[in-house]
Amino acid sequence: MLMPHLGSKVIVVTTRDEAIARKVSSTVMPFKLDILTDDMCWTIIKQKSSFENRPDKKQLEQIGRDIAIKCGGMALAAQSLGYMLRDMTSDKWQSVRDSYIWNLSTSEDPSLRNHEVLASLLLSYSHMPEFLKLCFSYCAIFRKGQKIKKYDLIHQWIALGFTGPSRILGPMQLCEKYVSQLLGMSFLEYSKAPQRGQRDKYVTLFTMHDLVHDLARAILADQVNDKGSPGGNSCHYALITYCSKPLQLSPSYLENIRALHFRACHEIELHGGAFSPAKCIHVLDLSECLIQKLPDCIGQLKQLRYLRAPRIRDKMIPNCITELSELTYLNLRDSHISALPESIGDMKGLMHLDLAGCAGICEFPKSFAELNQLVHLDLSDRYYTKLHLSLSDTIGNLINLRYLNLMGCINSWGVPDDQVGNLLHSVSTLSNLEHLDLSYNSNLSTIPESISNLRKLHTLDLSCCCNLEKLPDSMYQMVSLKVLIVDKEVTLDESMLSRLNFASLPQFVVHASSDKCCSYISLLQHTNTDDLMIDRLENVKSSEEAQSIELIDKRNIEVLRFEWTSAAQRFVDDKDVLEKLVPPSSVQKLTIVGYRSVSLPGWFMDITRYLPNLLEINLYDFPRCKKLPPLGLLRNLEYPGLHRMDGLEEWTTTHYSGKEGSNELMFPKLQRLTIEQCAKLRIKSCLPRAMYLYIKDCDTMLSSCGESSSHSGTSSSSPLTCLNVAESKVPMHQWRLLHHLPALRWLTITGCSDLTTSPHIIHNLSFLTELCLKFLSQAELPRWLVELTSLEQLTLRGCASMTLPEWLGELPSLKRFELWNCKGIRYLPDSIQQLTKLEHLSIHDCPTLEKRCESKENKRKLSHIKEVVPSSLRADPIHGTLMGKVRRDVVRSDVMNTRRPAHITKIVPSSLRADPIRCTLIGKVRQGVLRSAVMNTPGFTEEDLRVAVSHLEETFHGSVYMGTLVEKGPVVPVRTGLLSRFLNRD
Repeated sequence: MLMPHLGSKVIVVTTRDEAIARKVSSTVMPFKLDILTDDMCWTIIKQKSSFENRPDKKQLEQIGRDIAIKCGGMALAAQSLGYMLRDMTSDKWQSVRDSYIWNLSTSEDPSLRNHEVLASLLLSYSHMPEFLKLCFSYCAIFRKGQKIKKYDLIHQWIALGFTGPSRILGPMQLCEKYVSQLLGMSFLEYSKAPQRGQRDKYVTLFTMHDLVHDLARAILADQVNDKGSPGGNSCHYALITYCSKPLQLSPSYLENIRALHFRACHEIELHGGAFSPAKCIHVLDLSECLIQKLPDCIGQLKQLRYLRAPRIRDKMIPNCITELSELTYLNLRDSHISALPESIGDMKGLMHLDLAGCAGICEFPKSFAELNQLVHLDLSDRYYTKLHLSLSDTIGNLINLRYLNLMGCINSWGVPDDQVGNLLHSVSTLSNLEHLDLSYNSNLSTIPESISNLRKLHTLDLSCCCNLEKLPDSMYQMVSLKVLIVDKEVTLDESMLSRLNFASLPQFVVHASSDKCCSYISLLQHTNTDDLMIDRLENVKSSEEAQSIELIDKRNIEVLRFEWTSAAQRFVDDKDVLEKLVPPSSVQKLTIVGYRSVSLPGWFMDITRYLPNLLEINLYDFPRCKKLPPLGLLRNLEYPGLHRMDGLEEWTTTHYSGKEGSNELMFPKLQRLTIEQCAKLRIKSCLPRAMYLYIKDCDTMLSSCGESSSHSGTSSSSPLTCLNVAESKVPMHQWRLLHHLPALRWLTITGCSDLTTSPHIIHNLSFLTELCLKFLSQAELPRWLVELTSLEQLTLRGCASMTLPEWLGELPSLKRFELWNCKGIRYLPDSIQQLTKLEHLSIHDCPTLEKRCESKENKRKLSHIKEVVPSSLRADPIHGTLMGKVRRDVVRSDVMNTRRPAHITKIVPSSLRADPIRCTLIGKVRQGVLRSAVMNTPGFTEEDLRVAVSHLEETFHGSVYMGTLVEKGPVVPVRTGLLSRFLNRD
């Protein structure tokens, strides 16, 4: 078990090759992971093959065990074979066991030598249908470890004709089936990429195990050319690493190329000759090229069916692109193009069009309405454009459209509601629409009743539509709707909830059915959102209902919350419900509220295996739970929280390593630990190694921490630097916790009744640099503060009865002193003049004190302090570092005479507005005048201004001060009071 010291970093390198491991480090011996036992492999095979449900399982038991032995201890082999065996007869099981392929480890082919797992994978491959073999082997064109977008892959399969004939299923449905089969065999695996942003929130990503990739490349062999050199006539796929010069391949070779992908050419400008000779290609991927201008020769690729050419820098694309009559997939996202060709309607076969982020397109040509085969249209991330005006006239003709993404498209300021309504009415006529994304449209205030005409719609995303308050009553008529994503502020008539047949997300409330025989939790079966809250779990009628949603398969979920109403009656024990709600491994934040069972389900106690990516966990209201899962073994956990766990008595924060009987501290990445109202809790052994600890009303823990550390064999000290203690009823001298915090630098004490301390405690606080006392009832500061020789900052908040003593001047290191809402403090002691290092004094909401400090005599007391807030308390405001007084009359006059641009709908303060228009952004003023007024204030420097607005760099306020106004981008709430206070300061 690796236990790095505080501040150190550990790099773990994994490899299947021991020689590589030894090359990486000559000082550290490689640690060899044990392979699976034969019994483990057999368990995997049984699970994947649904063995227990077979009537002939006794006959197959020994055959299956023999196959498990051949897996060589590799889980991948067992998973692949298990899925393959599930539909096979007993004779087929026997033929798999006796297959000649198991002898390929002695083959002449070096790519298969000494790889038992490749033999098992090859067996699975050999039993695939022919078209599935084509689809799988094509995946070899991707790099090892590359994230593969599901629908990009599917469209390439379709373009290359890999789908095969079917009287029942269409090409897309066949490909969905192929994907399911490859996932089942573990030939494809779900991948969770880093944050992709809202635009790609519905994108499903796959990856391939390295050994599976090796198999695919071995199968394709000379069908792939990734060298750029001339190949044989059997080569069908070319991976080119240069795009600045013409292809240097023979004509006979080019005639056979069907797919051309450019790799790692991001810094190289695309040359037309790089692809024009390959006139027979069906797939062209330019996503890794620098495309200044899409070459005119694109029109010569008459057989092209798939074109991915994002980020084109030129404003135009060649008209000849419309001559590609076979093209079905076109991706131009994030391009600078300002218009589509007038003849785009000639592309009759186009089914997928991605124009996300193409903000320059403000109008669709009339022929756009003729793209009646279009199935997928993405117009997302187009803030502040007026494209929707022309879209209203054309969208209704796209009768086959199934996916429509208008995220952020209805954000142009000043757009009348009737124009937005016209667009939505047109969208409501798309009878085949299945997925509609209207998220991040702040101008969207109502949804028309006609939305119910979308009878095939299964997903409707209305998240982050901040002006939307209510949904239409007709929504219950949307019989196919399965997923509705809305903000919690949006309401739906309560009387209709029992009639709904869809899941409202991200907050899903479990309601009982009208006949009270079951609940509607089963509606979550069709969901796979990144954020999910399941509320009122007490309404679940059986554990089978919870299991039916197959939560573990929803691999998009990153934030998950389970909630029971604490006092509500249960139909099923909480443990039985939670046992079936196994989260997917993608979850990074988990919250559970109102759990009343005594023990936790199996997956929760084995949380390290089920949730290896967990960053944050919060448990609220567990009144009877007495044992926690091994949270310390979660290697990525940063923010755990325990709240109101009345029954919890002990938390073991060490782990038995098995090495010489020693315990090892866990929580390698812990940042903040929160523990609230856990009255009986004791920390066994040592405090978790957090950097910040918040304790509220946990006196047992506070006074007993570290009692048993001397017997544990571990160090009792903690690297904790920040501590916040709230509502403690035991005297401070009993806080044993402080004995174990040698690194403590910041201490906050909130609402604690007895701050009497001891020399031992004072000694442990000797390195404290910041102290904050909040909501204390004491009449005076505790005298022991003068012994904190390192204290540099002191903050008092909400201490209504407190006064300041004369010994305040005995704090030799104090640099910053802040008073907030301390109405009992009426004056500053004369000794404040002895604080020679004091640089900053802030006084807020202390009316009597502020008034007294405005006198000349008291201002002289503060003359040695560089920075005083508010500035009216300074003896000489010219030398302050905050914004000085400016000629507000000049600024106000200039603003009043500045014509407000059409896209600005708010000016702050409101007195500057000629017309009180409803809005959310600061108005555009003549920044030069405002800047000049500020900069010409005596003693005020540009550096002062930069400091004042550094926290507003990306906001409209910051840009007004600094002379640049952001005119694009999503609407973001900003701190509108800053400029208002500045312009109205006395």
